[in-house]
Amino acid sequence: MEPNDILTYAIGILLTIMGFILKQLWSDIRENKENAGRLKGKIELAEQKLTQDIDKISHVNNLKINQITEKLDCFCTDIKEDISKLSDEIKLVNRGVDRDENGRFAKRK
Repeated sequence: MEPNDILTYAIGILLTIMGFILKQLWSDIRENKENAGRLKGKIELAEQKLTQDIDKISHVNNLKINQITEKLDCFCTDIKEDISKLSDEIKLVNRGVDRDENGRFAKRK
């Protein structure tokens, strides 16, 4: 075997190894791109679901806040009415008017 034959054989083996490595590298790059695309799609779906969940929670919270506000308004109205009635009764008591057994107002004796 001549040195040129050995050199040709060695270069052929090196090119074959480099070709194999490049083929694997190209395959890995393609696979990673596909995985990145799939993962991007999954991330977008998760973001949409999260946004929908946040919107639902926000809507429910707004409904609860509205219900609480309505109840509080009713409660405040009732308290105002009660205070007004008590104030009127205090004014009558100060003028000398009391309630009788039936709850009606009558002059003091």
